[in-house]
Amino acid sequence: MIYSNICNKEKNIYLEAMRVIAIFFVIFNHTGSNGYTLFSQEPIGSCKFWVYIFISVFCKFSVPLFFAISGALMLEKQYDHKKLFERIMRIFIVLFIFSFAYYIKRINTNGDPFSFEKFITTFYSHGLWGHLWYLYLYIAYLMGLPFLQALVKSLETKYYYYMIVLALVFRGIIPTIENLFWDRSYTLIGEIKVSWLLSYIVLYPCIGYFLKNKFEITKNKLIFIWIINILGILTSCYLTYCKGISEGILQKTEESFHVRFVVLNCICIFISTKYLFEHNVISDICKKISLSVGSCTFGIYLVHMLIFSYTRNFLNELKEIGFDYMLAALLQSLYVMLLSYFIVYIIKKIPKINRII
Repeated sequence: MIYSNICNKEKNIYLEAMRVIAIFFVIFNHTGSNGYTLFSQEPIGSCKFWVYIFISVFCKFSVPLFFAISGALMLEKQYDHKKLFERIMRIFIVLFIFSFAYYIKRINTNGDPFSFEKFITTFYSHGLWGHLWYLYLYIAYLMGLPFLQALVKSLETKYYYYMIVLALVFRGIIPTIENLFWDRSYTLIGEIKVSWLLSYIVLYPCIGYFLKNKFEITKNKLIFIWIINILGILTSCYLTYCKGISEGILQKTEESFHVRFVVLNCICIFISTKYLFEHNVISDICKKISLSVGSCTFGIYLVHMLIFSYTRNFLNELKEIGFDYMLAALLQSLYVMLLSYFIVYIIKKIPKINRII
């Protein structure tokens, strides 16, 4: 059994490397006006604007990639109802504990009085902290897991391509046409958009399962998909540019077009990482780092927003010594990831706790 687990980890080490890539860009996505929306502070159309908006759009593959990884690992297994329920309860407990921790942080920061009733109602209705929305969605994914497992095992390859085409058409092409030609004065009626199929908890797990088990990767395919992907990213950047030109200024929270073609970016990162690890000799050090950091990404996700508040001086010092603001934000993201990793690595050494995070 131990030998089997080691072999499985070796075989799927590229998935652990994907987790590391994804968690870094999750963290960057939370840098706000210091990095993620830094483009909104630059003159619209300037060189820095284009570079910063490209990075901002690019990073949005992170959450879809996490669901794709989950689909690649979980949809080919068979969970009995008891194990599935235990997994759901584990995530719910983690969500509750960290929601409470972030609630305490919020009331201490704002000086608000403690109210357990307010905590419960907010936990139930809205969520206590922005990034924890992922756990609510992940619980929904787990509840639907038996249906997805049955679905992917009965689908022919052509239907996976069909899902991807639907995502591109309804999430990317049609909204882009609506923006460019009539400024969304008219939008396609929502009932026809097959939203259930294109949701994060259906589309991306199915794509992950498909890319891991049924998609043959070649250099020509990689080049072609990357060309299409870059065109998709540039289209999202251009739409943001057009909005800035028409309105004269961009809001600091502007991200209206960031996920239009994110399905392509998710696929590109997945197959590129898989191809890299399967067609090259990867050093033992790289494997160990991927396995170690990859195993801690859930914990890193949970604590990184707490760590952010303690790295402001690091960010400011980088800016003061002349670092480009975007580069400073990327380095801060790496710093936060490493600090979070070391904290989680230590916590995971505690018996029983390691099963939770």
